[in-house]
Amino acid sequence: MMKKILGAFCGFWLVVPLSWAQLDVAQTSSPTTQTAPVTTSIVSALDAELFYRLLVGEITARDGDAGAGFALMLDSARKTNDAQLYQRAVEIALQSRSGDAALQAALAWKQAQPNAQDANRYVLQILIALNRIQDTLEPLKKEIELTSAAERPRAISAIPRAYTRVGDKKLAASIIENALSSYVTNPATAAAAWTTIGRMRLAAGDAPGALDAVQKGQGADIKAEGPALVALELFDPKQPAAEVVIKKYLSDNPKPMPEIRMGYARGLLDAQRYGEAGTQLQTVIKDKPDYAPAWLVLGSLQLQDNQLALAQSSLERYAALNLAANVPSEEDEPNRGLAQAYLSLAQIAEKRKDFAGAEAWINKIENSSDMMQAQTRRASILASRGQLAEGRQLIRSLPERNPGDGRLKVLAEIGLLRDLKQYQLAYDLLGQTSA
Repeated sequence: MMKKILGAFCGFWLVVPLSWAQLDVAQTSSPTTQTAPVTTSIVSALDAELFYRLLVGEITARDGDAGAGFALMLDSARKTNDAQLYQRAVEIALQSRSGDAALQAALAWKQAQPNAQDANRYVLQILIALNRIQDTLEPLKKEIELTSAAERPRAISAIPRAYTRVGDKKLAASIIENALSSYVTNPATAAAAWTTIGRMRLAAGDAPGALDAVQKGQGADIKAEGPALVALELFDPKQPAAEVVIKKYLSDNPKPMPEIRMGYARGLLDAQRYGEAGTQLQTVIKDKPDYAPAWLVLGSLQLQDNQLALAQSSLERYAALNLAANVPSEEDEPNRGLAQAYLSLAQIAEKRKDFAGAEAWINKIENSSDMMQAQTRRASILASRGQLAEGRQLIRSLPERNPGDGRLKVLAEIGLLRDLKQYQLAYDLLGQTSA
């Protein structure tokens, strides 16, 4: 189990520790990225015996005897009190998936250099990787203490990301809340601290506690984005006070984050409060006309209300903004949105009996993952022309790349028949599938 946990974190451990506020970036580092072995600048100042030990340690580690290489490197680090040698010992242990040895070296480094932030960060990260959450309190406190005052709010905000994979979320929430106890009363860090506490409580399943935290965070700084972002995750009819936090942020900030207003609009749509959602979307577009996601959602909402001219204008605006962004990969989220826009524009054309126009919009779709929807739309166009059999065959002809594709095709065909009020045919097909 320990090897499995360390393997998941290996790409993170093998880089020089970044600032705590950059932890989310560090966790995505390439697993092949490694810190170089002991540098020439270090060994040039060493005596012949120590130089030999370092050389043997590196060679031994590379030849597969990581334990012996680690022991030589750690011993050399202790004799020289050199930070790079301590780090190299930690890395040798981590490369061999030996969590206990890595922790031993990191703790030795921290004991020798109590104010070395890299040493403390390694201790904290390894303890989290080993799921020894109870032991992370002291190094977490030290990490925040060693971070500069200017960077401290960002560092505090990054803490939940570091604890994402821990098993006991309640324990992690308790540890972090303890570590932040002195920062919730400091005006410079209170909003960030309460936001982090709110996120951890929410992850632990304590929604009321999370709401209390974000309310306190907003009370500390009305312009802080963190409390509103957590409130979006809490936005639910059972938690009406979360909406109060969101609305207060939006009303009391001259330039609120468009993502927060957009998230609020999506929440309103989920709650079927379409008129209010439309108002929020219009405000986003007014404040930031080039914010593409708002045009897509607004166009979809207008299409739902059968406002075809407005929907077409909004969707075309979204497509233009999306294409202007020059998204390089068809797997990116904006391209999935573009496929959705094209499908909606095809639906508008179909409603107007402009079947050639509908086909033209569908032909613009390049993302293979959206071809099921595109082919279903084509089938609907054919059926609207009186070519139901051809439309059904179009769906059936789709290739099945994944195990569940066959079932999706059947469901798409049943949906097509239902939309055309061919209920008996839909029932018969469902019966054949169930048999």
